[in-house]
Amino acid sequence: MASIVTLAIGIGALAAIGNVFYAVYLRPFPFTDSERLAAITEYAPRGPRIFSSVSGPTIAALQREQRAFERLAVFRASTAPVLDGDGVRYLAVLLVDTGFAAVLDVRPRLGRFPSRQEIESGSQVVAISDRVFRSLFAADSAAVIGRALTLAGTSFTVVGVMPPDFRFPSRTDVWLPLAKDALSAPDGEASVVGKIKRGFTRSQVRAELAVVASHLQPSERGASSLILQHEVLDRSAQNVFPQPGALIGIAVLVLLAAVTNVTNLFMARATARRGEMALRASLGATHFQLVRLMLIESLLLSMGAVVCGVATALLMARFTTAFLPTYTIPPWVRFDLDPRLLASCVGLGVVIALSIGLAPARHGSSDRLMETLRGASGGSATSRLSGRLGASFQIAMGVVLVIGCALLVRSYARLGVASVGYPAARILQLEPQFDLAGYSRHRAMLFVERHLPELESLAGVAGIATRGYYLGERTRDTVDALGGRPDFRLFLDGDTVRDRTPRVRPWPRQFVVDENYFALLGLRVEPGRGFTRQDVLGSRPVVVLSRAFASELWGGKIPLGRQIQVGARGPAHTVIGVVDDVNDVNLTGATISFRPSLDAYFYAHQSLGRVFGIYIRVEGDIGAVQRAVVDAMRRADPTLFVRGETMRADLDRFMRLQRKVSVLVGAFAAIVLGLSAVGLYALVAYNLALRTREMAIRIALGAKFPTLVKMIIRESVPMLLLGLAIGLVVAFGAANALRYFIYDVPALDPISYVAAVSLMAVLGTGACAIPMWAVRRIDINRALRE
Repeated sequence: MASIVTLAIGIGALAAIGNVFYAVYLRPFPFTDSERLAAITEYAPRGPRIFSSVSGPTIAALQREQRAFERLAVFRASTAPVLDGDGVRYLAVLLVDTGFAAVLDVRPRLGRFPSRQEIESGSQVVAISDRVFRSLFAADSAAVIGRALTLAGTSFTVVGVMPPDFRFPSRTDVWLPLAKDALSAPDGEASVVGKIKRGFTRSQVRAELAVVASHLQPSERGASSLILQHEVLDRSAQNVFPQPGALIGIAVLVLLAAVTNVTNLFMARATARRGEMALRASLGATHFQLVRLMLIESLLLSMGAVVCGVATALLMARFTTAFLPTYTIPPWVRFDLDPRLLASCVGLGVVIALSIGLAPARHGSSDRLMETLRGASGGSATSRLSGRLGASFQIAMGVVLVIGCALLVRSYARLGVASVGYPAARILQLEPQFDLAGYSRHRAMLFVERHLPELESLAGVAGIATRGYYLGERTRDTVDALGGRPDFRLFLDGDTVRDRTPRVRPWPRQFVVDENYFALLGLRVEPGRGFTRQDVLGSRPVVVLSRAFASELWGGKIPLGRQIQVGARGPAHTVIGVVDDVNDVNLTGATISFRPSLDAYFYAHQSLGRVFGIYIRVEGDIGAVQRAVVDAMRRADPTLFVRGETMRADLDRFMRLQRKVSVLVGAFAAIVLGLSAVGLYALVAYNLALRTREMAIRIALGAKFPTLVKMIIRESVPMLLLGLAIGLVVAFGAANALRYFIYDVPALDPISYVAAVSLMAVLGTGACAIPMWAVRRIDINRALRE
């Protein structure tokens, strides 16, 4: 039974992690001919990268020139408010063109999808999700078609209800026609998915996209390139299942530990049965019959292990998926166990059983019958050596996992005290959704300025400031003058605007802030000064740079009085100060790191900005202050939706992921430690049981208990040391596989290594020492008679 449970744990662990890997990376998309679906991404060498989207002029060129796709689907995600009971609820909106239904083979469960004519004419029609159908229309199938749905003050007619499992590209609530002129706006970008024609390879499609890109007029960011993504949406899944190789490797270690454990027990059992096998052979059993007997026994074991392993996989799959960051999981990912994965578990169990049973079968059917029948028991040196090597291997795997767990725990502790350069945990950032509520920029600024004194007077508020994102020249007039393309070039006072290709410089984060922002975050402006009310609209435009960005642009020189300009038609801003750096949390690379961010701050009363945020420094209960602020803003305008979280939220989200991975690795490490301890104990105990006659003879000849203990220790210590040495070597390489989750802890962290080696040494010594007490209970007379 112990062997069945051990194998079941190993098979279940690998199946659970493998199921997550299959769900995220391999499970087919739930769309017709999903293997022919592909997304197109536009990339320009200068300025910010466009992720999974294509600009309006490029979309027009694709629709006009490409020949590799049957159809192209163009869509854009948005949100819209709808009245829900006494409050306002925001729905996820997908604006789609005429090719969307054909490319994705949309089939509503009720009614129909907006027709081509309705989409082209911009009719006020809408298809709704099953969730909206149930929440807003009470799942009334008889009356939902033709009903009105008011979104952002506009009434739409419901023409269809989508199936519950159709959620492309995310958890969309409603599907609306995409206006013809939507892509001519300054932010005229959309996502593009196409269905590749039969007979076209992806290499041919890429070649055609390169031809289309070569015909595009270079933008202010340089010549664009068109990238064919591997799937409809990128399967990188870095935030869903990061570093899958590391986690799958851990699951494989658990399985190998289980297999090694059971193999050692089978080898020991085969040694004990050599007398039985010799007797069977002497009575006429053939070598094949003896091997078949052992293999049948191992297969019966495997069947029990597979049944228990599938049940364990179901439980561990739930346990594993509970540790994934659900907020980043795409809607098409399903974690139910695939039948093919279950079939693979059965096949794996059979292969393991054959592997486990084969070596003992050969050992137990040895032809040295006379030695065995004469009583030469105690196990061969070869079997004892293989058992010790197996035990050393288990110890090594335990060391690897314990070191990995220790690195994660220490990294989590370092993250807990890591600083981003300001008290991010005490600063609440609120983003009123002014665009969704129909506010102009001017009206939004007036709303914020009018209500800031009221918010600042609330209990627990220690300070308040505003921040938005700088638009520069990215307005309707200037973008139209540039042919529909915003200018992302960065000019310094040493450049000439006539130079159309200035030196490529690092692209900063660009904010518009008020005069209170730096003091709110506790950032020091030196040299120079921060913003004041004297820097009003119409006066000389000014800018404050972070130290890291100023150093990138001018080295060690003081940049006060120098000028920086975003875009050829943007205003030139004079540098009036250099502010302390804010550490940017890098979560998308191979490691997690904090590094000074390249920032440029523009004054909110001088510069165009959008997405205004209200930043509040809190003393006391952040949740209570957030509720009070949101209630105050909702009283001022009930249609205004306000999102809020602390400025440390991004780091906290990553810390939750790291904590979950730490617990997951810790759970697997505990399993391997338990298997290693049980395996060592069983191996030593079984070997001592086989050497009972030898021990009795030694005691009869005058050997004392301490002498026997020293002898056993001398035989066990090399096994333990070998396992520790192998584990240390492997752990160094394995630590690099976990580097995505590790912050500020070296791969050769001495504390983690010493702790792991000490734990395994104590565990291994205890597992080897406990069976020694059985030597005291040996009945010498009985052992000699036997």
